[in-house]
Amino acid sequence: MGNFGGNYGFYAFAPDGTLMWDSVNGATTRGIGNDTITTVKIVNETITTVKVADNAITNSVQYVDDTTLSVTTSETAAASLVFDLNTNDQVLMWAMGTGANTGTSALTIRIRLDSVGGGEIAYGQYGGAGKSTVATQAVYTHTGAPGVRAFVFTMHNGGGSDIVALDHRKFIGIRRQK
Repeated sequence: MGNFGGNYGFYAFAPDGTLMWDSVNGATTRGIGNDTITTVKIVNETITTVKVADNAITNSVQYVDDTTLSVTTSETAAASLVFDLNTNDQVLMWAMGTGANTGTSALTIRIRLDSVGGGEIAYGQYGGAGKSTVATQAVYTHTGAPGVRAFVFTMHNGGGSDIVALDHRKFIGIRRQK
């Protein structure tokens, strides 16, 4: 780089002093070695290969709410997540919150399919007076036709007549595409 015979610019030379590139004319024959330009730059099938690999996390959803839900005996929806799934996709889910109990009843949480009364895919329980973290997790594999699937995080009093409560609820889902 500098003044070369009255011309300013950048020049690249080979170890033997042969000019390989200059800022006026570009690359010279010496600068373009065998196979440097003619080598295939795109390997066969790189354009046609599926770009979403198996188990790629293609979307995630999170529900967070600090309000308190209280129930006696009925099962209640605490949160829900919805995913558009392909056959064999998996959804990994975590449901958690701070459970409170005024007596000896058990706070039960579940992850269910589609609705409060839907099929149970995960279960967790906290029993005893006071407060504690309660959590459960699930892995769901979608075996049906592609389509939308809802997952519902529920809570209820798993026994007894005391009021149970759940606050600082979090429901997290991650889709792994197959």
